[in-house]
Amino acid sequence: MSQTITAIVPTYNRAVYLAEALAAIAGQTRPVDEIIVWDDGSSDATETVARAAAGPVRYFKSANGGKSRALNAAMAEATGSLIWICDDDDIALPHAAETLGALLGAHPEAGVAGASYRRFQSDPESGTRIEQGPGYWPDLSQGSVLRHLLEDIFLFQNATLVRRSAYDAVGAFREDLPRSIDYDMIIRLALHTTVVML
Repeated sequence: MSQTITAIVPTYNRAVYLAEALAAIAGQTRPVDEIIVWDDGSSDATETVARAAAGPVRYFKSANGGKSRALNAAMAEATGSLIWICDDDDIALPHAAETLGALLGAHPEAGVAGASYRRFQSDPESGTRIEQGPGYWPDLSQGSVLRHLLEDIFLFQNATLVRRSAYDAVGAFREDLPRSIDYDMIIRLALHTTVVML
C-alpha cells in the first residue's frame, strides 16, 4: 500500500521565513500529499504567504497557544500515514521526503526514519548563506539511537519522517512544557519504536 506524507508547518509571526520553507516542501522529488500550515495566532503576513504558496497547502489559524498545541491541532487534521514536521525556518533539501520515505519503506518494522542536517545562517552584511554541520552528532556505529538521544538530542523533527501510527501510540505533544517538546517526543518515539538512521 502506498504511503502518503503530510508535512506539518507550525508557525508564529515568521512570514519572512515561511515562503522559502513552504517552497522547499512543495518542491520535493517525492511530492508530499498534504502541507498543513498551522498559524498560531500570527499578526504579520503569515496568512498571505501561506495562501500564496504552491502545493497542496491547507491553512489553519488559531489563537496563540504555543507550538505543542499547534502541532496537536494540526495532527488532528492530518490525513497522511507518514508525518513530517518542518519548522517555519527549515529549508528541506529537494530529496528529503524521498530519502526518508524510502528508508521507512525498506524498514517496515521502524516507526521513525532519521537523517542528518546542516545548520545555516545568513551573513548580515552580504546575505550569503553560511552552512555548518549539525553540531553534536554521535558515533551511531556503537550503541542505540535511544542511548545517544538520552546523552544529547541530535535528531530533530525536520530531519525525521514518522509513521502516524507511532505518533498515535505515544500520544500528543505535551502542552505543559515551555520548551524542548521535540526532545520529549523523540525520546517517547524511540522508547516505543525502532528508529532507523542514514
